[in-house]
Amino acid sequence: MVDEALKPAGLSLVAIDRAAPGRTATIGPYHRWRPSAMPDLETFDRLVDERATRWTEELIEFCRIPSETDQQAPLRLAAEWTAERLRQAGAAVRVLERPDAPPLVIGELGDGPRTLLSQDHYDVQPATPLDLWTSPPFAPEVRGGRLYARGAADDKGEFLFRLQAVEALQDALGKLPCRVRFIVEGEEESGSKHLAAYLADHPDLVEGHGALIEGGGVDEKGRPMLVCGVSGLAYVQLSVRTLAYDAHSGGARLLPNAAWRLVQALATLRGPNDTITIDGLFDHVRRPTEAQLAHLRTLPFEEEEIKRIYSCTAFVSGRTGFEAQVADTFEPTCNIAGIVSGFTGPGEKTITPCEATAKLDLRLVPDLTPELALRCLREHLDRRGFADVAIVPGS
Repeated sequence: MVDEALKPAGLSLVAIDRAAPGRTATIGPYHRWRPSAMPDLETFDRLVDERATRWTEELIEFCRIPSETDQQAPLRLAAEWTAERLRQAGAAVRVLERPDAPPLVIGELGDGPRTLLSQDHYDVQPATPLDLWTSPPFAPEVRGGRLYARGAADDKGEFLFRLQAVEALQDALGKLPCRVRFIVEGEEESGSKHLAAYLADHPDLVEGHGALIEGGGVDEKGRPMLVCGVSGLAYVQLSVRTLAYDAHSGGARLLPNAAWRLVQALATLRGPNDTITIDGLFDHVRRPTEAQLAHLRTLPFEEEEIKRIYSCTAFVSGRTGFEAQVADTFEPTCNIAGIVSGFTGPGEKTITPCEATAKLDLRLVPDLTPELALRCLREHLDRRGFADVAIVPGS
């Protein structure tokens, strides 16, 4: 689906996701920008240069592990690799286990009255379709000064860069100024299904004074971004069955087509101008304050650059300028991630499909919980006569 790339050496390390080419990121210890208030760290910079090759080799090794979502054996191997690398950095490591869940790896470095949390993950998105990759996703390859592999940009690279930076900072200063606790899970790409249970059993893990989530980056013009919040997520599968089995399409005059049924249901979720029309959804959306809007106006929004990167001529609903920036920052989404039904192979096959499935994700904003979003979706479909369309959360 994508090639993820990381530049293995030098002052700037660039991560590229070809499914989202605008989301390039200069990340981790290779990026020399730092606030002017920080002390001079010549030793740290020297360690970065000395270790760059070894750090790249570590990333190559990590990315060889095909730790795709729900692949239990590779996930466990990736968890073991993560734990061992934390130990090599001098961290106190705990590997927590739950039935039917990948391990949660905890690593702690440093000491002091304050604690910084870093949430990361060792699982990766499925690498299919493989024919869109220039090189195999789990056979890392350096091309044009960049390392291409699944996980290089999300999130094996980010995790390693943070750990390597903390390790180098500790070596440069002799002691970290605070405690750093890494929380590394194996289900982030599938919705962190067991993370809440892990943390409920070990509430001490989230005791801290600040937290970083996985990722990081720069905007379309290369400016570093400090992201203070992200969207939540409700991921669902919509399914409908209209027949006991696929029928010959000659019967389509009388036999209900599952694909058409699902398309009709999906069409009620957005209006003709592409706005979300799920009943009651926006009743639970917290409106931005005047202070938030005033701050947003001070931030750059590279509208034309975004369009150029994605080769699109217009944004959804025809939004432009500040209206588009507000929507991108404060509104929920209702996105069709994929639809499957009937025959899609080469050649012809005249059938009326008996079942159809769509994967949807709804990006959530403050006050709009997954439970509220799913309830609104269910009630919306029921009111329009689509009670036969099943909703399976987290599928």
